[in-house]
Amino acid sequence: MEGADKPKTNGRYSTTQGFAKDPSGAAEKQPQSVASNVQLPVSGVARILVDLAGEQSPRQALVGTGGFFSLGYPNWAEYRLPTPDAKGRTRPPEPTVQRVRGYDADGRRIYEWKYQPPELPKQKSVPADRKIDVPEPITPEVVLTKDPATGRALLPKPPVSPLSDDAIRTRCKKPDEAYFKNGGPQVGQDSRTYDAGKISADWKVVLKTGTGIDLTALLVSPGDNVVMWCHMYTKADSYDYARAAVPANGKFGIGMEWGQVPDGVAQVIVDLPTGPVPALVSNGYFIWGLTGGNSDIKNVRIRGFNAQGKQVYDAKHDVDAS
Repeated sequence: MEGADKPKTNGRYSTTQGFAKDPSGAAEKQPQSVASNVQLPVSGVARILVDLAGEQSPRQALVGTGGFFSLGYPNWAEYRLPTPDAKGRTRPPEPTVQRVRGYDADGRRIYEWKYQPPELPKQKSVPADRKIDVPEPITPEVVLTKDPATGRALLPKPPVSPLSDDAIRTRCKKPDEAYFKNGGPQVGQDSRTYDAGKISADWKVVLKTGTGIDLTALLVSPGDNVVMWCHMYTKADSYDYARAAVPANGKFGIGMEWGQVPDGVAQVIVDLPTGPVPALVSNGYFIWGLTGGNSDIKNVRIRGFNAQGKQVYDAKHDVDAS
């Protein structure tokens, strides 16, 4: 409470059941009241000391009955971003409460909890000079207008955006700035998406679709090893955005928002819930619409056809079908 009639926040914690997902990544299964640092799971506690991140000395808590305790009106956030290391790498958010100790009436320590950062998955190192393997473009000799499997007319192909490449880069600067504002890579995270640098005239626009101010574009870094996916929509320049570094095999494959054209494929048909759509193919990449915004992930069939219209690829993928 901030005053007699001014509630600040409230919540309920189970004293027997744990949280379904612990934001800190801690493995221990503690009751919610213990994990939330409002109760100790031992009896006979007379004094409790709490260490907060960034403070040199512990705070002494007010101890109630049943092991419950409080530091009073909280003036800190529950979670914080750790300080980046010497290389500018960060770790996932960690709890502000770093350590809790409980003592009995005789001053003996009968309880201690200390935050332990979770083990981060180790990623296989990919050489910084590993470039994207882009298949040679294939010009269709037979342009498909109907679904070869059903004879049904294909839905319209996503249009090429009328915006210039410079305009695309300018529009995509907003989410790009936000990407770097959030800090550098986390410890154990591939740094190539940050090492590629901020968007500039050297970033190549390899695919762009949309009408008016709404667009989705793919841009490739000057080092040919990072792809930026940028979706801009509405006058307020709302956006979805992501960067991806090329895997060790040199190919991205097909993701939820865009894909790389499989080898030997000239045309791609994506079987969306609304019907079969011929994908927009450009510079070895393809897209089936303005992916992004309110994502509607569906498992759909994607087919690839060679220059003569013969099917040479057929697989199901989870895609943004919105």
